[in-house]
Amino acid sequence: MEAYDVLMESEREYMRRRAGEELAAADEATSEKARDLHKELAARYRDSAEKRLKLVKSEPELVHGLPADFRIID
Repeated sequence: MEAYDVLMESEREYMRRRAGEELAAADEATSEKARDLHKELAARYRDSAEKRLKLVKSEPELVHGLPADFRIID
């Protein structure tokens, strides 16, 4: 895993980085269930990053926290 400066990382960059980490974890997963869960998380992080970009462009005053539809997989 590559080093990064947390203080310099935007939320969008964080979401994109996490998507990449989840895809890498999917490649290393030892079971189909784990692989599927990592791929699902990667897709959610990637989608959240893109939604974040659209929000920043359309309504920058509303930018804070995670998107309302972001949830933890049980």
